[in-house]
Amino acid sequence: GEAVMKKQLRALGDFWREEYGRYVGMTAIAFLVLVVLAYIAGRLFPDIPVTVIGAFNEVVADSGIVQEDGSFDVLALFGNNVRATGFSIAYGFIPFIYLPALSIGINSLLLGLFAGVYVNNGISLLAYFAGIVPHGVFELPALILALSSGIYLCRKVTDYVRHNEKGVMGPLMKDLLRLFVMHIIPLLVAAAVIEAYVTPQLLKLFL
Repeated sequence: GEAVMKKQLRALGDFWREEYGRYVGMTAIAFLVLVVLAYIAGRLFPDIPVTVIGAFNEVVADSGIVQEDGSFDVLALFGNNVRATGFSIAYGFIPFIYLPALSIGINSLLLGLFAGVYVNNGISLLAYFAGIVPHGVFELPALILALSSGIYLCRKVTDYVRHNEKGVMGPLMKDLLRLFVMHIIPLLVAAAVIEAYVTPQLLKLFL
C-alpha cells in the first residue's frame, strides 16, 4: 500500500537526482530550440510545412484516432500516445546511434511547422496555442520524459556494449519502468481526456 508507494517514489527521486534529471533538462532545451527553428523555417519556406503536415494528416487519418463525426476517440488517442512514448524509450536499446534524438527532431519539427502553417494562413497564434496548450501541458512533459529516457538508455546500453559493465541494466530497467508507470502514463491519461473533450471546445472560440 502506502509504504510501497513511498518506497517507489523515493527510488524514482534518487534516479532523477543521480543523472537522469540532467538528460531531461537537455532534451527539453533541444526540443524548444528545434520548435523555434522549425517555425522560422516554416515561415521562410511555406511549401515545406504544407507538404509535411499533409503527410502527417494522412497518418492521423489511418490511426483510428479521429471518429466519423470528426471527434477524437479518447482510448485511441491514449493508446497511440502510449505506443509513441514506449517506442521513444525502446529505441534506446539500439546502441551508438541515439535514435530517440530523431524522435525529438520529428516531434519538434511538427510543432514548429504547424505554428508556421497557422500564421502563413492568417490564423492567430492564439488559435494554435488554444489547440496545443491544454493537452500539451500534460503530453509534452510525457514526451520529453520518454525521449530523454530513450537517450539515457542508449547511453547506458552503449556503455554496456563498450565496457561490458555488469549490474547496470537491471536497476535501470526498474527505474525506467517506474518512470513510465508513475509519471508518463498518468500524464498521457490527462492529455488524452483533455485533447478529446476540452481542446475542440476551446478551438471553436478561435476558429
